[in-house]
This record gives sequence, C-alpha cells and structure tokens, in this order.
Amino acid sequence: MLRTLPTILFLLFLFASRAQNTALPVDLRQHNLTEYNASLLHPAFSLTLNNPQSVALWSRWQWQSIDADPTTLFLNYTRQLNVSSVAGAAFFQHNTGTFLNTGGVLNYGYKMEFNERASLAFGVNLFGFKQQLADNRFRPDPQIQLPQLVIADDFILQLAPGFLFSYDRLSVGFASENLFDYNFTTNKRNSRPEDRIYLGMASYDFPISLFNFQQTVLRPTVYVKSVPNNDTQIGIVSLLSTEKFWVQTGYNSFYGISFGGGGRFFKRFSIGALVEFGTSSSLKGRDTTFEFVTAYNFGTPDMRKKVVGFDEEQEVALEEELTKDEQLAKELAKKEAEAQQIAEQEKERLRKEQEKIAKDSLDLVRKNTEALAKAQEKEQQRKQDSIAKVSETKAIAEKQQMEQQSRQDSIKKAEEAAVAEAQQLELQRKQDSIKKAQEAEAVVAQQLEQQRKKDSIAMAKEAQALAQQQRVQDSIAAAQKEALAEAERLRAKREIDSLTKVRMAEAEAAKKAEEEKVVGEAEVVQEDPADKPQAGEKYEEVNTEDGLEPGYYLITNVFGTKKYFDAFMKDLTSRGLEPKSFFRSLNQYNYVYLKRYDTMTEARAARDSKYDGRYPDKTWIFRVVSK
Repeated sequence: MLRTLPTILFLLFLFASRAQNTALPVDLRQHNLTEYNASLLHPAFSLTLNNPQSVALWSRWQWQSIDADPTTLFLNYTRQLNVSSVAGAAFFQHNTGTFLNTGGVLNYGYKMEFNERASLAFGVNLFGFKQQLADNRFRPDPQIQLPQLVIADDFILQLAPGFLFSYDRLSVGFASENLFDYNFTTNKRNSRPEDRIYLGMASYDFPISLFNFQQTVLRPTVYVKSVPNNDTQIGIVSLLSTEKFWVQTGYNSFYGISFGGGGRFFKRFSIGALVEFGTSSSLKGRDTTFEFVTAYNFGTPDMRKKVVGFDEEQEVALEEELTKDEQLAKELAKKEAEAQQIAEQEKERLRKEQEKIAKDSLDLVRKNTEALAKAQEKEQQRKQDSIAKVSETKAIAEKQQMEQQSRQDSIKKAEEAAVAEAQQLELQRKQDSIKKAQEAEAVVAQQLEQQRKKDSIAMAKEAQALAQQQRVQDSIAAAQKEALAEAERLRAKREIDSLTKVRMAEAEAAKKAEEEKVVGEAEVVQEDPADKPQAGEKYEEVNTEDGLEPGYYLITNVFGTKKYFDAFMKDLTSRGLEPKSFFRSLNQYNYVYLKRYDTMTEARAARDSKYDGRYPDKTWIFRVVSK
C-alpha cells in the first residue's frame, strides 16, 4: 500500500497543468477543513474527523477585497446517536460573489463494519437556504422585462450525499455538493445537470512519535473536484495532529498554497487559523485569503479516534495481559472515577437545569423586547418612507413649477425686448421726421430772406412770392403728415413682428416640451403590415446606428456590466450556441442576440420556436431600419 501511494499522488497531479479561470467558483471553498467542521467537505467525516460531541465555528474571507468580499460562515453542532450513527445541525452563510446564500444544514452519518479492518460510512448534508443577489452593481435595462434578469429571494433545498470506504488506515471517498436541488420559489430545479459539483478523495494515516505525545498522526489527503464553468481543481492537504496542537499545509490548483494550525486548551477548547496565497498568474493582484476555526468539545476527547483503524478491542487485549492485581486495582479506580463522574454529572445536570430556567426567562423577555423594538422600528420606517415620498413629490412639483416659471420668464423677456425695440424704432422715426421738418423750415427761411431782398427790386413779384410761400408751407405740412403716417405704419409693423416673435417662442417652447416627452421612444416606421408589433409582443425599432446592418435581431439579454455580459456569453457558448452582440452608445448597453433575420416573419418564427428548441428562455425582437 505504501508503494502505491506515491503513484496515486503522481497520477492525480498530472491533471494540475490545466489553465485556471480567474472567475470565483461557486463551490463552498471548504477544501482546507481537516480537524473541525469536516462534514462540510464530506458528509461522512462527521463519523471520523468531527468530534461527535462538539460545537464548532469556521469562517473564510476570500481574497480580502474591499468591494463584494466573498465570505463563508459555518456554525455546526454534532452529536453521536449511537456507536454507528451521528447527527448534526448547522447555520451557514455563503457568498459566491454573485449570490448570497443564507440558511441551515442537517447532517446524518451511518457506519457499517465489515470486519476489524474494513468499514463503509455513508453521510448526507441537507441544505435549506434563501438565495439573493450579493452584488447590486448589475444594471439591467428597465424597459426590458426578461425573466432571467429578475432575481428574487428564492428558497432552495439542496442535497449533498457521499460515502467513505476505509481499509486499515487508507480511506477513499466520493461526494457531491449539489447532487439534487429544488427552488421552491420558481417551482423547478435550481441548477442544470452540467452544474453538478463532484469530489473524489483519498487519505492515509501514519501514526508517529513526537514530543512524547501519546497519539500523533500524519495524514496526507489528495482530492479532485469538478466545478461547473471552471477547470477541475486538484489538491493535496497534509495534516499533523497531536493531543495539544495541529498544523497543516496544502495546495489547490485554483486557490493556491495554504498554511495553518491551531492549539487545544483544557482538553475541550480549540482555536486555529489558516492563510492561503494565490500562486497562478491568473490570480495576480489578489489579496491573501484567511480562515478561522474554533471548537468546544462536550464529551471526553479521545485522540485515538482520529487515527482511522484504531480498534478499542486492542486496548482490551492489552488490559488482559496485565496481572490480576493490576486489573483489580484498575477496576476499583475506574469504579471510583465513574462514581465521582456520576456525582459530577448529576451536579452539572442540576446546574444546567437552573441555568436553562433562567435562560428561558431571559429569552422570553428578550423576545418580547425585540418584538416591540421591531414593531417600533417598522412604524418608524413607515413614517420615514411616507415623509420621503412626500418630499419626493414636493421636489418634483417644485421642479415642474421652476421649469414653467423659466419658460414664462423667457416669453416675458422676449415680449419686453420686442416692445423696447418697437419703441426705439418709433422714437428714431419721430426724430427723423422732426429733422426733415427743420430742414424744410430752414429752406423756407432762406427762400423768404431772398424774397425780402428781391422786394426792393420787383414789388410786382410780391404776389408770386406769397403764392410760393403758401406752396412751400403746404409742402411742409404734407411732408410732416406723410412722416407721421410712415411712423405709425412702422410702429404697427413692429408690434406685429413683436407678437409674431412671442408666438414663435411659445410654439418653440411647446415643441421642446413635446420632444422631451417622447425622448427615448423608438421610432416606428409603418412599412409592411407584417412589421407591425402584435398585442403583448416585446419589440423595439430604431434607425441605423453604430454601423448595425438593417434587419431583425433575436435578442436574448441586455447587460450594463461587462462581468455579467462575459459570463452570459460563455454560458451560451457552452450550450453549443453561437451568440453575437453589439454595443449601443445611446444607452451604454451590450445587446446579446442569437441571429439576424431579413424579415419580421422569420424573426417571429425563430422566437416562437424557441430558436428551433435550442434556447428555451424568453427572447424579443430588435429591428434596425435603414435611414
């Protein structure tokens, strides 16, 4: 057996050269569990590695990133039912990077002994948890209601069975982390068959002598884990466990190298920690991962149970080799210890009963207080929500009022500017008329002066001069009358032009408001009756943009975040499809489509047939019209 173990290790690690994916896998990341809470790694380990009378806590902080830090928390209680079976209950919270799963786990393990050397153990973990989004940075298009974009608080049951075969100190096991699951919110399976997680592992225990400790074991373990949408994980964990402390080191082909250890104090309390460093180039820039574990044992610890294959009958055989006197003395001491233990247990039972009564009273008071506090908090939240809604409505009304006031101010300013311009023109026309009249009077005065000079020469021409003067005065009066009429016509024309500008400003403001209401609506070009949207049909139509070829695109999904866009494209490709995409600069979204068609009839046929049965989820039609 010792000769074949290196060969097995070598064959398993031949697969470690596969490339790794930088995306975080969806498994529970429990590959470093050895001493406590190992039932999360393999459900049958509750019979062997877990202390069957203990409560243990394990927490893992993956990569210690500031934003959306993936963490796992597991608080487990284990109790032995009889010599062959163990049961446990736990609370867990697991962040996959995309979802946050919170719930409980029930564990049961049963062991069958074939002979002194061989045994077969079965175990099962039943997970029940609520699933919700862990990252709210995903921004779907609010105008596109696709079912795969709606993530509610789903309740999921998940079954994880496994078996473990042991022969002497060699153990070989197999388990599945999600062999069966069911979503009670959507009333269907929560995952596809290709999303199953499987684990195969083998370990061997080497008893050694170290620092005069009575029980010391060195356990190397190799494992292979298949994870959906990621490369298969290959790993090894080496554990050195004593009655006072334990140390471990390991390697995982995706997560990297790990080092850890812990100590046991007062024979009941244990605490330990572990750090893990990413070593592959794909994890460059990732921070260190930390794990913390602590446990409290209720029963008397027996480190011999940590060594697989240890048989208590060996101890009986050793005791039979003692002399009768030694056996008698040992039996008397044992009976005294048992009597003392019974008395202490009875005393402890009475103390626990008193503590339980006091605890129940405190719990009742605490529950009542918490219920009252929650009711008050809910009422306060309701009031705050009401105030927030009123404030929001008031802010919208004030904004609309300000916009209306701004439009009125613009119209008023235009009117004032038109009136001021008309008044200025009217004043200019009056000044020009007065100037013309003054010039005419100057001419008349000059002519009168010349006429007076001529009076001494020809008195006969006086009548002619008087007639000429009368004609000049009549000309001046006519010129003044014509100037006043022209000024009146210009004033009327300016008033009409001012009113026309005001009406044009009002029409422009109304047109702008109407355009604001229809911004973002798709322009529908009625060309062919078959191109018209049908009742209840999801359809969008735009003119040619961003260089898109005119036609009908069968859209599957729209993404505003590149991480989710890349994951969705990879998922469609893994299904055997050939997805394509285009980016709209108008709304900054990536549109994923299966195919472009030349006619609406072809696009509808592909949509209604679920893309010939190759894509069962919902799709819709996006039309690009040539300008």
